[in-house]
Amino acid sequence: MFCLAATAQLPNCKLVKDTVYYVSFDIRSKNAYPIQMSGIVKTFCINDFNTKNKEAFVSSFYKKFFYTPDVFSGYKKMLLRCMGDSLGNTYLHQYKDAPSLIVSELGKYSLKKVLLMKSGETVYLDIVKVSGDFWEVDKDKAEISVTSNEIDIASLSEINHCYVPFKIYFYKKPKQSIKFD
Repeated sequence: MFCLAATAQLPNCKLVKDTVYYVSFDIRSKNAYPIQMSGIVKTFCINDFNTKNKEAFVSSFYKKFFYTPDVFSGYKKMLLRCMGDSLGNTYLHQYKDAPSLIVSELGKYSLKKVLLMKSGETVYLDIVKVSGDFWEVDKDKAEISVTSNEIDIASLSEINHCYVPFKIYFYKKPKQSIKFD
């Protein structure tokens, strides 16, 4: 008989269970590469975002939100770090589609909003209410995967801790008329 304890963790990977808003943003402009990043927060007010320019927006976003790295590219590294090689590889073998499923469900249940910056950029927001388990790690951990469309998190003083999705139990699309406050 074999038993897998999927909640095992090392002291450096605190596992947090919570219901939060998972918000991704995509900043587009005519003369720069896109910036695509994500974060989680318990509650927020969409009016808290500074729309002066992209730098002000990102700063105001991470003053309220915890950084969440790209799920698809970083899931395996964080899983192995937080669960250990043996248990992590067993889990990955059993749930090899977990990152793809998380990404797919986030897209399926997202409420889409658009903000216009005073400097001309457009910010596309995807907002999903989720309940799940997240690993809380410091931003300087080598296992945090960043993509080429992200700002270097080391340069963002507003980011100290990262929340990496491990298991999401439910996804819910917020109501169109929701007041984020």
